[in-house]
Parts: sequence; C-alpha cells; structure tokens
Amino acid sequence: MRSLVLPVILLMSFTCVQAQVVEDDMIPSVSVGLHLNSHYNFQLNSVSQEYAQSQGISLSIYDYDQYPVGIDFILFRGFHSSVDFLFGANISWAFIHNNQFRMKGGIGLNRFAINDYKREYEIVGGKIEDRFPDSFKPYLELEWRFTRLVSLRATTGYRLSNGDFGTVTEIVDRYPNGNPSRVNVSNDFRWYGSGWEVGIGMDIQIY
Repeated sequence: MRSLVLPVILLMSFTCVQAQVVEDDMIPSVSVGLHLNSHYNFQLNSVSQEYAQSQGISLSIYDYDQYPVGIDFILFRGFHSSVDFLFGANISWAFIHNNQFRMKGGIGLNRFAINDYKREYEIVGGKIEDRFPDSFKPYLELEWRFTRLVSLRATTGYRLSNGDFGTVTEIVDRYPNGNPSRVNVSNDFRWYGSGWEVGIGMDIQIY
C-alpha cells in the first residue's frame, strides 16, 4: 500500500497543473536545470554520514504570471555509494514574485533507489531494509532571474524519509545447503530524519 503513495501524489500533482493549463488555454513555461546539493548528517536505512553531496537535473513547469504554483520533476545521483538515484517531484508555491526574484516554499515528494541494503535472512536477529524508501523534503528557495532565460537558485530544507524495516525472528525451514527457505520477520514501518540540505542550481528556460 505504501508503494502506491508517491506515484499517486505525483499523478495528482501533474493532473492539477495540467488541468489549470487546459482550462485557461495557456501554455506554461518550461525550463531545465542543473543542481548541486550538500547534505549534512545524512541518514538512509543504516547509512549515516556527516556530509554528502548529490548532483541532479530538473524539468520545471510553471506559469507564475497566472498561478503561484510550479512543479519540478527531478533526478539526482550521489548521496552515498549505496544509492543508485533519487527521483520524484518538487511542488512549490511562489509567495514573493516579481520580474527579478521569486521566493518559494515547497515540498519534495521523492523516492530513493538503493543498490546496497541489508537482507540478513541467514540468522535470527538479521536486519531487513527498504530498497525504495520514500522521502519528503520541506524547503525554501530563492530564485534570481538575472536574464530573461537564465536564473540561479539557492535552496535549503530538511529531508525526512520512511521505510519498511524488518527483523528475522525465526528461521522456519532451510534448504539442503543450509540457506533459509522460510523465515518469520517482524515488520516496522517508521519515519526518520535524513538531514539538512543546501543547494544551488541554474535553470535555462527552453519554452
């Protein structure tokens, strides 16, 4: 059930933006961006480190002259060697907007794809970690449009993650080679802090 939450939210977000555009017969602006983020006290599953970096790209859809809402579809790499990538959407509200500056508040609705996670089925007490933890990031962002087509972003926020964690409580049966064939696992779904983030980025308007 939890695995459906993020796709449903992303679909609803895109549908809302698309519906506004069609209703008003307007075509929104589109830009692509490059981003560099720094992460402090980064946490993910059993990973814990004081500092990490990530790099990513974004596709932004907005029409701030008509609506204060924008959406960024993102793909990031980095964070830690156990992470393949982060993907999802950031939805923002521009509460200050003029020809040169935009001050926005938003929330990132993201998901990590993990390549190295614990699957300790061989022993009682072994840990089972989530391969696709969800992540939510409330953030503030200042965007400076120093030309008509190019803008710079500065962002800060705090990331929260959740995941399904399990502990092997019993090995019920084993294969002839000794590997467990059936185990009992206690499940624990929980939220935890994934650390502060600051970032910079550059956007180029393509439409």
